Amino acid sequence: MITFEVNKFKTVEDCKHTNIGSYRSVCCELSAQFHTGVYLLRGEIDMGGWAFTYSLTPQCKTYIKDMSLFYNEQQMDIAELRKKVCYLGDISAFLSEPAILGDVLQRELDTAETRFTIEEFSNDLDIGDWLNRDMRMLGAYVYRFTAAIGLAGGKKIFVMPWQGEYCFNATGYARLFDYLVRKDVIVIFPLSKNCLVERDERDKYYNIPIVSLFCNSQIREKYSHY
Repeated sequence: MITFEVNKFKTVEDCKHTNIGSYRSVCCELSAQFHTGVYLLRGEIDMGGWAFTYSLTPQCKTYIKDMSLFYNEQQMDIAELRKKVCYLGDISAFLSEPAILGDVLQRELDTAETRFTIEEFSNDLDIGDWLNRDMRMLGAYVYRFTAAIGLAGGKKIFVMPWQGEYCFNATGYARLFDYLVRKDVIVIFPLSKNCLVERDERDKYYNIPIVSLFCNSQIREKYSHY
């Protein structure tokens, strides 16, 4: 089981994402503990959830001081932690020149020496028809493809940009998150209070924790049975 803890974390970020654009967000002091599972940071775009998730990504270059981070109970610098984080849906690293999805996956597999295979991703995430396409041409399925890239590269914390009601696909996200958590990762998703993430109790992965946090980091509701 993966564990991640933040203490007295606060930041101001110009959050960016290739699918959404940018927004300046302030995360007031936040302390929280996470373990393998899915965490929803409930609140609107200006409540700090996106500032928190964006600041964890390799795309963010801000050095954050006066706080502490622990990964699997080992204290870690923010720069080191970012090496373990995948920013779902963001393809900013692939915009300057052509990059084929299958080639990117193979490069990550070779570099990180993880035990996944392209065939496994193709079957589990239904990406076989896209392997020969440029990363800039992946459209609405980009969250699925970046999840595969993150797993191939050995990432263990997967974060999302803030999501509102527009084009919100609860079923698609729930299926992707269930798949990710089966790979022993943490997913953190800043999400509008107006968006619902529900799953069928008959789903064999229904027992995977989906914990909802508000920005004061008090656990308010749990969508799971332990």
